[in-house]
Formats: sequence, structure tokens, C-alpha cells
Amino acid sequence: MTTVIRAADLQRDRNLLIEFLGSCLNPAADAQRFDWLYLHNPHGPAQCWVSTDPANGKIVGASAVFPRRILCGEGVMRGCVLGDFCIHPDHRSLGPAVQLQRATLAGMQEAGFEIGYDFPSASMLGVYHRLGIRPRDLFVRMAKPLRANRRIGARVKSRIAARGASAVANAVLSSRDVLLRPSDIAEIELHEGPCGREFTDLAERVGASLGNCIERSADYLNWRFMKHPRQHYEMLAARVEGSLAGYLISGSEETGARIVDWFGAAPDRPAKAGAANGRAAENVRRDLMIAAINHLREADFETISFPLLASSPWLRELESLGFRARESRPVMMLEGPHAASPAGSWLLFDGDRES
Repeated sequence: MTTVIRAADLQRDRNLLIEFLGSCLNPAADAQRFDWLYLHNPHGPAQCWVSTDPANGKIVGASAVFPRRILCGEGVMRGCVLGDFCIHPDHRSLGPAVQLQRATLAGMQEAGFEIGYDFPSASMLGVYHRLGIRPRDLFVRMAKPLRANRRIGARVKSRIAARGASAVANAVLSSRDVLLRPSDIAEIELHEGPCGREFTDLAERVGASLGNCIERSADYLNWRFMKHPRQHYEMLAARVEGSLAGYLISGSEETGARIVDWFGAAPDRPAKAGAANGRAAENVRRDLMIAAINHLREADFETISFPLLASSPWLRELESLGFRARESRPVMMLEGPHAASPAGSWLLFDGDRES
């Protein structure tokens, strides 16, 4: 069936989009999420395109791009992450999906976005394949077991036997981390309340030295994590002589925890503030991860998951801390017609998704 594609007006089409996304994408895509994600992003409001039924004008498909300021080398690019792509079940064939995504990519370029990225589903990967666009990298989930209660409980029927077996297994898992000792250079504690100016200062000092990445200003961190309408996040902050040197952010999913951001001064480019010296730059991120492992184990989480790019130089560091690679999925990188692909590696985590 032929559809008509147009740019959406986020104010005029707000209620129609909320109704459509809630019924065809996710029931959690409600008004609170829409306003947070589409309207309140400090990097700019979303841009959205809809497919409509020409017979009645009803929305049968939607797609959006969400602005992100991308630090590349010494400069800043106007970037975006693609998301909220969905087609009404009555129109779910490759043709309408390809038509809508082609219009989305054209609209992204016309709006002046220089770079975009996407974490496509398996079905969305088919749309990209039809458009002649291939994945640029893989997003691999690194995982580390912390406790075995749930797994053993599912296999052992006797509660008493399960508790005993779990205690032994948990002791073995904990013993593997005995040698994971922090450098004690940084003071690490749970950060309460909103992020202040020190987080913007850290982002400016580190820049893109860890790879091309989103500009992690205090405003952005507060919006993306502290004000998230559905997910509760915890932040561990590392300070050296009172000065912020890095942080780690995690959220929960069932019995597991998921790390969504891990940021700090790079070993080859220490923070310039006198409080953060070269040695702190080499150890602060590792100390943060060790602190997260201990904190999440004490909170009775069974596993830690940390999705990141397969090309990340941090994979070996995670393996040394007991993480192992699990499943992976493709990542698309999309350049505008007049933008050169930024050189160097990318720093992309789960928190860099649209929501």
C-alpha cells in the first residue's frame, strides 16, 4: 500500500505520535517519555517523520533522529542518534519501511546533521541492507557473573539445598575478585543529586581523547540519566584531591545491572587540573569499575552487563576484570553528504542510545 511521508510537527502531532508509538512501539512510550525525549534534550529537539495512510491521514509509521553534540578531535560535529522507528502491523513489509527510512536519512541530511549512528534491530538491519548501507562496527555485550542464586534456584528444587549451593558458588565468584584491588588514588562514592559544573569541566578537559563521543556536559548528564522518566540510574564518582576525575553510571534490569557510561581522564592525556595527575589518569577508570563490581555485588545483583563497541581498546581491560564477551549486534554510522567521517575510534555505550 502506498503511503505519504511528511515531517511531523512535534506540537501539532504530539498526541497522535504518543498514541501511535504507545500502541506500535512500546506501551512505555507515553506522554512523559515523549516530552523528555523529543522536546527537552539540551542538544536540541528531535526531528520526526511519519508515514500516513492517504485515505484517512492516519499515522502508519514513524521515525526520528535525536540530536547529539559529538566531540571529534578538537572540534564539535552536529550529530544524532536514530530511533523510535516503527511501522503499523498492517503495513509491515519491507517496502514501506525502506521508504520511511530513506526519507529519514534524507531529512537528517537536509537538517544539517553531519554524523548519525544507529543500533538497529534484526528487522531494521534488513532495511539498511536494502538501502545499501552496511554496519560499521559491532556492539558487544561484556558480562561478568556476581552471584549464582537465580541460576541455581532454577535448577535445584530444594530451597535448603539451593541456598547451600548458592553460598558455595557465590563464595567462589567472590574469591575470583580478591586480587582486584583499587589503586586508592581516587576517592569513590555514590553521587547524589544533579550533576554540577565539575562534570562539564571534566568533559571539556577530556574532550575526544577517549574517542569520538557525545559531549557529556552537566546539562546533558542530568537530562539523559538523572531525569529519565522510567529508569533509575546510580552514579559512582571518582575524585582526586577533591577534583572530579571520572564517573561510572549503571542501571538495573531484572536481577542484573547494566553499565551505561564509564568516563574519565585518558591515560595518554591526563586531566589538566593539578588535582588529577598522570597516575590518577591511568587508574581512575579501573578503580571505578572495581568499585562498581563490589557495590553491585553487595546490592545482590546476579550479573553485570556492559555493552560497548567491539573495536574498543577497553575490551582487554574488561577481560582482566573478569568480563567475557557475549552476544553482539551491528552499529551503523551515517555521514552527511558534505561531512567527512571523523578519524579515530568511537566511544559509544548503552547510555548513548536515544532513550
